Formats: sequence, C-alpha cells, structure tokens
Amino acid sequence: MAVSGTEKPSEGPVLRIVRERPWILLILARVLDLGGGTFTATEIAESLGVRSYIVQRALWWLKKYGFVEEVAGTVPRKYRLKSVEDPRVSDIRQFRWICGNTVVLMISDLYVVLINRGDDIVARVIPKELVENVQKVLQSVGDKRDINELSKALNLAPPVIATALRVLDTLFCKRAKQ
Repeated sequence: MAVSGTEKPSEGPVLRIVRERPWILLILARVLDLGGGTFTATEIAESLGVRSYIVQRALWWLKKYGFVEEVAGTVPRKYRLKSVEDPRVSDIRQFRWICGNTVVLMISDLYVVLINRGDDIVARVIPKELVENVQKVLQSVGDKRDINELSKALNLAPPVIATALRVLDTLFCKRAKQ
C-alpha cells in the first residue's frame, strides 16, 4: 500500500483526525462510550446537546476514516462502531477531562480542546509542553491570569495562552472568574 504525501507512515487514523478535523473527536468519544450496538445521529446529538446536522457530518467523516459503518436498510439511518487498530483510541477513552461545555483530550503529546457551543464545536490543538510552560509561569507569578502579561513572558500569541489556560481550567475543573 502506497502512503500518500499527507499521511505519515507511523500516523494512525486518530492522529490524522487530530491534524485534519479535530472537532469530530467529540462525536468519536461519545460513539466510543456507547461501545457496541447501533445508534442514530439524533441519539448522539441529544446526548451531547449539539445540532443533529453536526453529528451527521461527523459520522460521515468517521465513516471515511473507518471508525463507523452504516447499518444497511435502516430508517432512520443507523451506525455501528467498527474495530480500528490504533493504540490512540485508548487515549480518547482514558485521557479525557470534562468541565462545563469543554472537553479536553490528551492524545500522544497533544491536548485537544473541544468546546461544545450547541450549534458549533470549536476545536483547538496545543502541545502538552506549551501547557506545562504556561502552568510553570502561572505558578511563578502567583496565578495572575493576565493573558497579555503571560503572552509577553512566554513570547506566545494571546490565543495560544487562552487555549492553554482553558486546558488547565478543564484539567482542574476551575471556571475562570469573569
């Protein structure tokens, strides 16, 4: 089997999803929670509190990536989980933190931040090392949460700092005071 230029030989389907379409990991995590059996897009949407068209699109992509298959002849359309040989599937099951509308997954050495907005899923990917650096600087400055100060101290863009803070808040399930 020839490997295309976009896929690295050691990269499995989970890392490919992280690189290409991380937002579908929220739906994949829910499908993995269901385990065996069949499910519809509406059932997943209701359990996550997102619009069903988002789940339908995610299931279409998960079918392309080989995670789910459509059950023939079912109305409404039903799906089932397929067996996928990727050790990072267990990362999705094991390394997951939920706080409010935010889900953080740790896959390999990356944090994937998934923010469920109901009619949209916002996804951000940040290296674990950056989050650890932000945490160290936070501890040294006494937990002052000024994004601009942290941005200057670490020489990182403010959106990267905000994502790292979101990861830390979710890991420790702290809500930022507004």
